Parts: sequence; C-alpha cells; structure tokens
Amino acid sequence: MASSDPTERSDRTEGDGYEQKYMTDGAPVLARQKARASNAMLALLALPSIIALITVPILLATKAPQSAIAPAIAFFFGFFLMMLFAVLRITVSATHVHVQYGLWGPKIPTAAIEKVEAVHYDWKEYGGFGIRRGGDGSWAYNMMGDQGRAVRIVWRDAKGRESITLISAPDPDALVKAIEKARAGASPSASAKKRVDARPKPTAAELAEAEAELEAELAPDAPASAKRAD
Repeated sequence: MASSDPTERSDRTEGDGYEQKYMTDGAPVLARQKARASNAMLALLALPSIIALITVPILLATKAPQSAIAPAIAFFFGFFLMMLFAVLRITVSATHVHVQYGLWGPKIPTAAIEKVEAVHYDWKEYGGFGIRRGGDGSWAYNMMGDQGRAVRIVWRDAKGRESITLISAPDPDALVKAIEKARAGASPSASAKKRVDARPKPTAAELAEAEAELEAELAPDAPASAKRAD
C-alpha cells in the first residue's frame, strides 16, 4: 500500500534498476529523492477503475456485453493513471537533473541552469496537481500533499529559451545543494556558448583587406602614415 506521506524520501546509496538505466547517464549521482502519491491522490486516480469494477458486472448480467466495453476501457485507463502518477522521481547527477513523473519529465543539463532555489508555492497557481502549466509559462511537476515544498529551476533549453520548472520535493534544500554542487563542476552553459558564437564573424573580403593593411604597415618601405603609431 502506498504511504500516506507523499514526502517520503529515498536515501539509498544506490538507485534501483530503473534509475540506473534511465536516470543517470552513467554519471555519478549526487542526490536522489522519490515522492509517493498520498492515499487520497491514489484513490482519485483509481476512481475510473472503481466505477468500472462496479458497473461491468452489472452490465454483463443484463446480457448486453457490448455495453461493458466503455467501463472496461475506463478500468484500464484508471489503472494506467494510477501506475503513472504514483511516484515522482528526482535524480541529480554530475551532468543532469532528471525528473520523471510516470513516463514524463524534463532532463535538465546542469550546465544550462541559471538559478535554482527552494520555494513554497501555491498549487492553485497551477490549477491542480500532476504535470501542470502555470500562467507564467512555467511547468510544475507536483504532487498532492507536498505541503507546498518544491525546487524551482530556471534554465535555458537547447535553443537558448528560458524555461522554468517547479518540482515537488521531499527535501528541497538538499536538492538545491546537490544541484549547486553539480553546477559548480559543470562546463559553461549552452546558452553562454551560443552567445559567444553569436558574435559577428568577418567575411572573407574583410579578412583579406585586414591582411593587406597589416602587410602594408609591416613593409620596410611603407610610408609613415601607413604605420601604426607607437
């Protein structure tokens, strides 16, 4: 049975097989946390399945099996939702912050993170729990019963656009500390590299002109006006 405390934290020295295969990239893990859905949230997710369990036998008893198709689909849909959103995983490696809520979640390069902080948020700003988009364009991966505790990450995607990700966390301060440690050892962000690469590059004609001027200045018989001032 799932814990009634959704802020359960995993302090294992080694991750499970799923984490090792999908959430580390082979890099050293600095921190890992796992939040489990509360009983209330699990019951809400399982509601379609509960209704289907009651309805399907009744419909089958009426000798109209085709009418039981929709409830049967609802049963599997509810079970699928419950399995997907029962656990929120967060793993901080030397290179990435991996977030996985069911099958979904961002993989944030530590080198692309511009700011990270532990915050208290209001779930109503996101209109509920799960994977939600806020009015400011940020994405929240939050869970019912998280007591408003989360980590807020501001980062740049591969195209240099600002992204904001809010993640429910059992211990936000510990995650922030681990992320800052990863950032300290990370290479310059992709956005910073892009800004350097974005500087205007000289054309072939401009390079040829500059080389000609330099040769003229260095020539022994060049006029004084063509030479650089000391």
